[in-house]
Amino acid sequence: MNKFLSLMKITLIDQFNLNKLFKKDKLISKIFVLLLIILVYALVGFYFGMVFYGIGTMLVEVSGPEPILTVGILMSSLILIITTMTKANAYLFRAKDFELLSSLSIPLSTIVLTKISSFLIFSYVSLAILYIPLL
Repeated sequence: MNKFLSLMKITLIDQFNLNKLFKKDKLISKIFVLLLIILVYALVGFYFGMVFYGIGTMLVEVSGPEPILTVGILMSSLILIITTMTKANAYLFRAKDFELLSSLSIPLSTIVLTKISSFLIFSYVSLAILYIPLL
């Protein structure tokens, strides 16, 4: 379990490029880019929230508030399936670091479990961009 958590931490740091964030060079530009990314995510969340609000007001007038979550779950699931299908092959099976990791004293099941878990976390983060405004 300790190898899994260590490998998971390293994989997430590499996947979200967190190691580049804490370097001292060009700190102002990195903060600006980080704020710009947060602003873009907020605007995308606001956009999806307004879309869901428009759909929700139409559905409330027709049949009550129950179908709002159903429509949101269906749209979110559809987007999650599409992004998973497009990225899974390259991320899980064509990883550049797989040969390096398999040569270490880490069991193959731990490496595969780490890859699948980090891909699942990345998928849930991308799903949250759409699903949180719905809630």
